[in-house]
Amino acid sequence: MSGPEAFILRDVLAAWGNHPRLRIARINTGVGWFNAKGPCRRKDPGARPVHFNPKGTADIVGLIEPSGRMLMVELKAPGEVQNDDQILMQRIVTRFGGAYCLAWSVADVDAFMLTLGITR
Repeated sequence: MSGPEAFILRDVLAAWGNHPRLRIARINTGVGWFNAKGPCRRKDPGARPVHFNPKGTADIVGLIEPSGRMLMVELKAPGEVQNDDQILMQRIVTRFGGAYCLAWSVADVDAFMLTLGITR
């Protein structure tokens, strides 16, 4: 993650990362390449893909105390929208009772947390 979205991520983690009712972490998705020696390039001998987290997994994933309810926070730079995988993940998370926040700023996350009864 780079650009404006990285700054939003930094600010959200600074604002909410030590909240006593939350355990949250930055989550990466994508593919890495490995062979018998460890990480490698895709064209190296024996290279095989290893996928990290399902497509559409939000930028921040965590749990809410005391229920253990799943929390996902998808961050976007101004003007950006979710892709199809992210929309599907939001539907799955909320269908199973999790909380999903789509945010363009810390203020958006603050407002969402307030709907859950959580304040900074």
